[in-house]
Amino acid sequence: MAPSISSINGTWSHGSSVIISGSGFLTKSPAAPLVWADFEEGVLEESPLSSGTLLYDNANLFTVNPRSRSVYCIGGTPLTSASSPVGTTNWGEVSRNVEVRVAPGGANPQIFGFCRRYYSENNMLRGTYGGDLGQYKVNRMGPNTGESAPDVILLSYINMGNDPNGIPEGILNYYMPEYYEVQYYGRREPPYQQWFTEEFIIDCGTYGEYDASAQYWENCNLIVNSSGFLGWSANGPHPNSWFCFQNYYSNYEGPSASAYAYFDDVYLDNTLSRVMLGNANTYDDCTIREPQIPSAWSTSSITATVNLGGLASSGSAWLYVVDSTGEVSSGEEITINAGESAPIGTPILSVR
Repeated sequence: MAPSISSINGTWSHGSSVIISGSGFLTKSPAAPLVWADFEEGVLEESPLSSGTLLYDNANLFTVNPRSRSVYCIGGTPLTSASSPVGTTNWGEVSRNVEVRVAPGGANPQIFGFCRRYYSENNMLRGTYGGDLGQYKVNRMGPNTGESAPDVILLSYINMGNDPNGIPEGILNYYMPEYYEVQYYGRREPPYQQWFTEEFIIDCGTYGEYDASAQYWENCNLIVNSSGFLGWSANGPHPNSWFCFQNYYSNYEGPSASAYAYFDDVYLDNTLSRVMLGNANTYDDCTIREPQIPSAWSTSSITATVNLGGLASSGSAWLYVVDSTGEVSSGEEITINAGESAPIGTPILSVR
């Protein structure tokens, strides 16, 4: 049975606390996500998990490209090296770009993530040519044994025609000792010179079985929707693997020295349970979806900090609770910054 929202107590303004009551929320422990990093403290923090780092290698704090409700973001300093073109890395040298990384841990082979990304130059991924080696890796999941171990790349960009000015193809890559596959999603490019959101879900499936699945959304548009691959084996990604949002130029003549990738509002968790606020009355119709930050969670009550993200500071929005199985509640309409409050058990609005 899908979660059901019955009442909301609190004011829907950015940073305020609200209590969501209902049924079927199932459990989430800990209530907070593994990582919520909006960088507004003005410092770069390490992951609370000893097995991984949140901000990796050349991560730098920036005040450029400001957007509403954000002063700081992080970005990768372009590489200048005698051994590779300006603004790129040699193949495998992940330390020369920015990663936002976490090792999820736990026994649940599911990961949900969200972030904002900004590419500073137009067409900066069009240099992705050179066969299988030349590509831009957007994100990656791999085992704890290191960079050289087999992994799953959820999305990368590559131009198989070796045209330095050609539009790249979106690819979903699987690298396993016993299994290798590349899936193409057609020629496309991400948004350039604008902030956009990324959401993803990975279900590693059953050990040794070809039942893993992966979805990736860009500005709420489903780009990758794949299932039936091997997501977990003795030599491949597993529940304790690390996951990262990457800015990984791999062995190609890529962008100029002024080409940056920036990240903001990074949310990572090892469960599908989450609270989302969107701009439409059905989840899949939203063109903006923002994670809310839970601090307490039971089967019938959730306390969360409001994160308006890209939503307007006034007007209507719709609240959704997603349980650990991925079931989504009906949308509950709320009024942003209206100061309305209702006691627990007294609905402000009926669920549609």
